[in-house]
Amino acid sequence: MRTSILPTAAADGDMLSLVHRLGDPAFFLAPQFHPLLRELRRSAPVAWTQAWEDRGFWSVTRYHDIREVLNQPQLFSSQEYGSQMPTDPHMYDTAEARQAGGVGLIPTFTDGQIHDDIRKAVYKPFGPAQVAKLTELCQQVCDELIDGVIDRGECEFVGDVAARVPMYIICMMLGLPRADWDMLHSSVNSAINNEDPDVQLGDTPLETFRIAQKFQIDYLRDAIRARRASPTDDLIARSALAKIGDDLVPEENILWWCWSFLLGGFETSRNVISEGLLALINHPAQAERLRLAPEGEREAAEEMVRWTTPSPQMLRVATADTVIAGQPIKKGDWLIAWLASANRDETVFENPYMLDLERKPNPHLSFGYGTHNCIGRYIALLEIRRIIMTALQRLKNMEVAGEIDRVASCFGMGIKRMPIRFQAR
Repeated sequence: MRTSILPTAAADGDMLSLVHRLGDPAFFLAPQFHPLLRELRRSAPVAWTQAWEDRGFWSVTRYHDIREVLNQPQLFSSQEYGSQMPTDPHMYDTAEARQAGGVGLIPTFTDGQIHDDIRKAVYKPFGPAQVAKLTELCQQVCDELIDGVIDRGECEFVGDVAARVPMYIICMMLGLPRADWDMLHSSVNSAINNEDPDVQLGDTPLETFRIAQKFQIDYLRDAIRARRASPTDDLIARSALAKIGDDLVPEENILWWCWSFLLGGFETSRNVISEGLLALINHPAQAERLRLAPEGEREAAEEMVRWTTPSPQMLRVATADTVIAGQPIKKGDWLIAWLASANRDETVFENPYMLDLERKPNPHLSFGYGTHNCIGRYIALLEIRRIIMTALQRLKNMEVAGEIDRVASCFGMGIKRMPIRFQAR
């Protein structure tokens, strides 16, 4: 049995009047968010969004239009202003700010041959064959985390489990000392959830992001230089020693690639694991069917990723005059590709507002599309499968035991705190 969560109905005019709020990450958590995206898909699939007083963007909401945008990096660039809606619409307006923020260096902020060459040089550890070798390690991590909470009968699932699975795995892959893991997690949390007052390091979200980012970059720069001087067997060393032709990849490029590994490794899986477990709690019949038929774990993990869409949007900048779905786009215009909308597109997904852990095929866009598809997707899916199946196999009668606290920023949205109670099987 599949359970449906449908958007709240509202008058068309009421919905479209909210389009300017798509520039506010807090709106991603509002009950009107998905109804607005649904109405945009129906009546204004490429809609001008005046999100700020002096800056706006085109909201692209239909699945196939979004794939078209993401699959043409030369026409719709992520190198012009980054790949996600910025915390501040002017944060990269100066050359100094662009350099400090890694524009043209972060993999998702880079287009063209340099992006493709570096990705090819560092890709091997992220391929399906290599990731499969991490299965035993990932299972050990999951067992260790469940061991730590099972006798208590309750836990704060995000902090005790969901955040720690990807943190442990990526830190081990990068070869980072365990003593530094919690410190790095705190810093990454501040960078990504910079709108959250509980983790702010400065007076504004932008200042918080920059403080946290500088700390991480300085830390990784030291690690890369140490690996080049004395190589080790870890992801930082393999990246630091990667070559294009006969030459080492420049340090600045490797630095920002490693930074993206760190952020992506900490955050995406955490949000899907938390939302995924909540979905199982809210859909007990599907949860029990999955527990009894674990061979369906791959389809279940993909559906959790679609259902959650932890990064709801991607930014692109038009490099030439063009047209999308009949709408003229000018050179220099910003476009936001709403992945959260693509993953609920009724023309692609049957019953898109239903969680269906057996959904197949499931061509969701949560990991992006085209040349910038997420390099860590196989690691994320492995982490999700292993911790969700471990929880189902070792815990029973799981239920939410208090208020769920959510957070959203330009980087994504997810559950901040989720107390649960359970019994051991």
